[in-house]
This record gives sequence, C-alpha cells and structure tokens, in this order.
Amino acid sequence: MDDLMAIERACFPPQMQDSRQNMESFFREPLAAGLILCKDGQAIGYMSGIHICDENSADVLATNQFIKESEEITFYLSNIAILKEYRSVLAVEFLGHEMAMLLKYEGYRYVVAHIRKKTGLSRVAQYRYGAQLLKTYENWAEFDEPFDFIMFELEKVPLLPVAADYCLTCIRKIRNRIKGIPWYG
Repeated sequence: MDDLMAIERACFPPQMQDSRQNMESFFREPLAAGLILCKDGQAIGYMSGIHICDENSADVLATNQFIKESEEITFYLSNIAILKEYRSVLAVEFLGHEMAMLLKYEGYRYVVAHIRKKTGLSRVAQYRYGAQLLKTYENWAEFDEPFDFIMFELEKVPLLPVAADYCLTCIRKIRNRIKGIPWYG
C-alpha cells in the first residue's frame, strides 16, 4: 500500500490524490479492478477503476441514453498513474492491454473515463482506441483544470506486439501449470 500511495503523491497534485483509506476500501470493493505495474519488485504504476455508477458518472448516465442502456457492461476507469521516470507509450499500452483482457474476461464491453486534458491521454485514447469524446469539463470535480469524459470499446484496444503476446502466453501457461489450472490456449 505504501508503494501505491507514493505513486499517488508523485503523479497527482494534492487535490487529486486518493487517501489511504479510499485506496484500502478500493481493494475490498467487489466491483473494482486494477493492475499494478512493477519493475524489479517495486510498484512503478497502476491502473484501476470500478463498475460505472451514479457516484462516478451521474451526469453522463443521466444524459447519454447509450451509456445508460449499457451500464451493466461499462467499466469506469478512475486512475492511471505511472511514475514519471517510467512513463512511456509501451508502459501505457501494456497496462491498457492487460486491463482490457481482464475487463473482457469479466464481461465488460465499454470503458468510460475522466481524463486530464493536459496529459494528452485523451487524444491518445481517441486515436489508438477510437474513443469517443462525450463531454469536456472545464473544471471537473473542482480540480481547477479541464478533463475529457471519454468512452471506448474494449474490442478496439490494440493487441500487444506478437513477441510480447507470445511471452505473456508463456508466462500464463507456466503460472497456470504451477497453480494446477489446465491450459487450453
């Protein structure tokens, strides 16, 4: 938990940082999902979120008929954080791919997110994933900066390069063999 809190402090201004209590309650939430990116056993980033609901997307749920009708298969991505010295397209692509695989397995088809405009991630998601820009908030959650609210289909998240996919498949086979889970892939 200390590693995640350190990432939170390093990546977000104070008014955007999650509290330790919120972070701990996230891990107990049955509709939450997340991944931690590690290097040499040290957490260097994470991606997390929870099932879409009024608490995280009330405005869009009230005004967007498609999202309201797709609420059961829509996931709200709440945090993407990677320490500055490890930020790269590859790191974001890896986390995005792995999160997409996890969410598809859980039955989700769509992802929505509030993304800080100044990071450029909204533009990247629109370009790489075909994300739709649903709304721009000039001062979302009173963070004193603009955010885009985007939505994309998990099917449009690009696959990792073939070599990386092959390596991940091998790792999954070994992990499943160790756990005694049959492999059918």
